[in-house]
Amino acid sequence: MIWNLSNAASSRCAAGLPTDMLATASTALGLPAAVLDEVTRAVIEFGAGAGPNIVSPGWHMARALWSVGEHAAAHAVAAGLLADGTPDADARHALEQHAFDPHLGFLLEVRVLRPLRWQHQPEQPGWTLDFSRLQRDTAGELALFRLSGLLGMLKTLVGLWDATRGRGILALKAWPVPREAEDCCRAFLERCRHARGWHAAPQVVHLH
Repeated sequence: MIWNLSNAASSRCAAGLPTDMLATASTALGLPAAVLDEVTRAVIEFGAGAGPNIVSPGWHMARALWSVGEHAAAHAVAAGLLADGTPDADARHALEQHAFDPHLGFLLEVRVLRPLRWQHQPEQPGWTLDFSRLQRDTAGELALFRLSGLLGMLKTLVGLWDATRGRGILALKAWPVPREAEDCCRAFLERCRHARGWHAAPQVVHLH
C-alpha cells in the first residue's frame, strides 16, 4: 500500500503534531497546561508507528485526548473532523477503537473514508471507501488498482465494526473493477467475522 505523505505539514513539534494546533486546542477546550503536556506525550507514543511526519494531526490530537481521559474534548475534536451532521456515534466508533491504526486518521482526513447512514437502516454504521478521492494521486492510484492495496485499507478500518459485532455496511464508490473489489471485501470481512467473533459481516455495496 502506498500512502501519500506529500501534503504533510513541514513545521511540527517533536511529537509530529503542529504546535499551533496544540495551543489552539488547549485554549478552545479549556485544557490546563499539565493536560497539554500529557497529551503531547501521548501523541509521541501513539504516533511512533506513523513515521517522522503525522499526516492526520487532528485525529492524533483527538486520540491523545481520549487516551488521557479527556473524553468530552476528544469527542468534540473528532466530531469536528467529520462532515457536518455526522452522528456522534460515528465519531466515537472511529476514535475509540482498541487498536487505532495511524493510517485510519489519514483516510478520514482526506475523505477517502467517510461515514454513511442509510435512511432505511439508520441504526447500522456504514462507511464509504471513495476511490475518486485518490484519482489525482498517481502513486495512490497505481497502488489501489491492486487488490492488495484495498486489503491494506480494509485492515486499517476493520475495527470500525467491532462495536456492533460486524453489523453495518461498507460502500465502495468509484472503484475500478468493482465486482472484483466487492468480492475481495466480502471475503476479507467474512474472515474477520470468524477471527473477531462478530455475529455478522458488514454488507458490501457499490455506489454508482
